[in-house]
Amino acid sequence: MAQLPASPRRRRRLVRVLVAAGVACAIVAVGLVADQDPPPESAVERSPLTPTGPVPTPIRMTPAIRREVDAVIERFVRTAVVRRDPGSAWSIASPNLRAGSTLGDWRRGDLPAHPYPASALRAIDWRVVYREPDRLGVDVMLVPKARSSAAVSVSTAELTPIGRGADRRWLVDSWAPVATLGTGAPAAPARTETSVAAPDLAYDEGKLSPRWLLVPASLGLVLVLTLGAFALRASLRARRAERLYRAHARR
Repeated sequence: MAQLPASPRRRRRLVRVLVAAGVACAIVAVGLVADQDPPPESAVERSPLTPTGPVPTPIRMTPAIRREVDAVIERFVRTAVVRRDPGSAWSIASPNLRAGSTLGDWRRGDLPAHPYPASALRAIDWRVVYREPDRLGVDVMLVPKARSSAAVSVSTAELTPIGRGADRRWLVDSWAPVATLGTGAPAAPARTETSVAAPDLAYDEGKLSPRWLLVPASLGLVLVLTLGAFALRASLRARRAERLYRAHARR
């Protein structure tokens, strides 16, 4: 087992050397961490945060499109919703709305649209809620006649376009009731038009560089060296006290 130097001066030098070595290790570790290379440009370019193409443009509500949408909503309400020849609405329903049913079901009035009494219907109103590149979201309000006991009914619907220009057709993709607003008095739909929501952005999970492990290792080394220095100092003091005690006892 190695023994401590007998000379007090050499012991003090040993303590200073140990402390200096620990501090030097910590400085080197911090320098290595700070000197990390930046991420390659390819990684930055492939990050989901960087747009990779043009942002899709939502459907523009031109007068022509508004007339086309109005005609489809009017036809769907006058046939499917009020259950007057509901089978004829099959041709303006999307595959999504037809799913789980047949043309025979629609002709019998068994279709995914809440019914409304035909004799009570006075007017149909609608407004755009949201616009996306491939669909429109609308609120449709059915207003009853003044002396009717029927309530004002608000439904939310989605319409999708098929084709372009003169060949463009609109299909009803969904139809669901939203609210009942009383009897005989018109009311505004529950929602107003909103802008197209921005797509969700994903974030890369950060990776910890192995160089960061040098920081706790260096701090641990400094702690060990510091504790060793204190232990060495305590041992030197104990030996010195023992020598003084023995010298005093010999007198």
